[in-house]
Amino acid sequence: MNRLIICLTALLLAACGNDATDAGVENAASAPATESTAAAPVAPGLVDQLLARIDAEPAMLWLSLEPLPQALLEQLWARMDMASELNENAYEEMAEETEDPLLRALIDELGELDSPEAWAERGIEITGVAGMHTVGIFPVVHWQLSDQDAFEAAVARIEAEAETEFSRRQVVDQTVIWHDLGEVGLAIHHDASFLTLGLVADRPELLRRVANIDQAEPALESAQVEAFNAARGFRADSAGYIDFQRVLDLLLDGEDELLVQARAEGPLGAVADDQACRAELGALTRTFPRQSFGTTAADANSMTVLTRLETEPGFGLRLAPMADSPLSLDLERAGLVSAGIAFNLIAARDFGRELVAGWIDNPPQCHLFSDVAEQAPDWQLAMNRPIPPLVTNMHGVRMHLDTLEMEDGALESVVGKLALFMRNPQMMLGMAQMFSPELAALDLSPGGDPQRIPAGLLPNLEDIPAWLGLSDSALGLAIGESEGLSESLVAGDADGRIFAAGVDLAAYSDLMALGLSALPADQAAQADDFDTDETDEAMALMASIYQYVYKAVHLGEPGIDLVFRFELAD
Repeated sequence: MNRLIICLTALLLAACGNDATDAGVENAASAPATESTAAAPVAPGLVDQLLARIDAEPAMLWLSLEPLPQALLEQLWARMDMASELNENAYEEMAEETEDPLLRALIDELGELDSPEAWAERGIEITGVAGMHTVGIFPVVHWQLSDQDAFEAAVARIEAEAETEFSRRQVVDQTVIWHDLGEVGLAIHHDASFLTLGLVADRPELLRRVANIDQAEPALESAQVEAFNAARGFRADSAGYIDFQRVLDLLLDGEDELLVQARAEGPLGAVADDQACRAELGALTRTFPRQSFGTTAADANSMTVLTRLETEPGFGLRLAPMADSPLSLDLERAGLVSAGIAFNLIAARDFGRELVAGWIDNPPQCHLFSDVAEQAPDWQLAMNRPIPPLVTNMHGVRMHLDTLEMEDGALESVVGKLALFMRNPQMMLGMAQMFSPELAALDLSPGGDPQRIPAGLLPNLEDIPAWLGLSDSALGLAIGESEGLSESLVAGDADGRIFAAGVDLAAYSDLMALGLSALPADQAAQADDFDTDETDEAMALMASIYQYVYKAVHLGEPGIDLVFRFELAD
């Protein structure tokens, strides 16, 4: 867990040292940068130099063509310093896991990259222009270089520590550092503008691409990049994609020697030779052609990232009704956790029925989808069962938990609100009142004042006050205090989100630690099997870096969107 946090934060710093926009997919366009958040200008011509090295339509692409706001970068680097000890330990563990002296020395060198100054000392412009792409099936990375001599000194230092040298390949008039890893190797080249690293096969045409002797033909153009980003609301500091259709074409028909060998010797060949597999995988990638990802907002303290599973437009329109529930998930910020679900269950059932019926009428023939063919009748039977009216009555739920305190393993106090949105909330209330004279005695009416629930009626909350509220569209419960309950019962309008959640990480971390410490001895011993100390440490580290994190899932014509936003801790 700790290693994952460190790697994610390091990648954020490195991969986003070049980008900018504002608050989320809903508000993808950002205001002009202010002096405090403005990015440093990119040197003229560098972007064109980078794009000339990248094919116009690679299977995978990531670009960072502008820096993030300087104030945000400074804060991110400051938080990396908080994780310095864990960072060092993680790199040490990785180095110990390899017996290759050069790789071990390289990992040790990477472990020293804990500040902008450390990158600069090695001649790498961490906030410079960068890109990652594929040449055929092979990944290649380019990063702006600021000092060739400093980079060469870093390579010499790695070789001295390893007490051995990298191989060198002379490719026309360029020198490529080569380290064999078996079927592929690590190829490293630098010139006055860029450091290039490729995980490629040892073949002249690939080494010529790494050495920039042969450039892309046709090459990626700025207009393509700008159109791609504009269509998705991405900033120029970090955006990219994985093209599933191109990946499939490479796997099944690519002429690279490694792919030919893989098809001849492994299970990939059975897929490539099966026309049913070709047709059904092709249909799948036409439905889900690409995954795109990029930054949509950034300021001095926060950043928003969108990951989209892009769909064929007709399929996206079939998904959209599942998010057509008359409920907004524009969540009010809570002290601890806020979350909501808005889901049209009837639309989801109809979508599922249509999908499964297609599999029954035309069962998949490819062996990769044999489970789908076998289980489709059972799925159809389950979807044709009547859904209880109480369930189909629901539109969704919103929850806000402001505070929660425990003492000696018992709940001491809690403040929060829960609202259930439905077509007829009075029906649900009436059903509950049939079984509870205490509830039946409450004077609840739509839009009326919240009513205090008699003490002891709610299990485990005997000593904590609670209220019920009612509106035309929701039934709500407030615990600890009633303020804001009536306002929380206003549904709002559907906004395409089916799920949203926001968490105050510092408060959540404290709550997790308190909850684990309050476990009975037998449960605590069981929890130890899951290394709770490491979990506590990881949560504390996350809370020291991030104050607030937000996630949401959207459905619509473009596809399935996952939005992630973070705010940095003070």
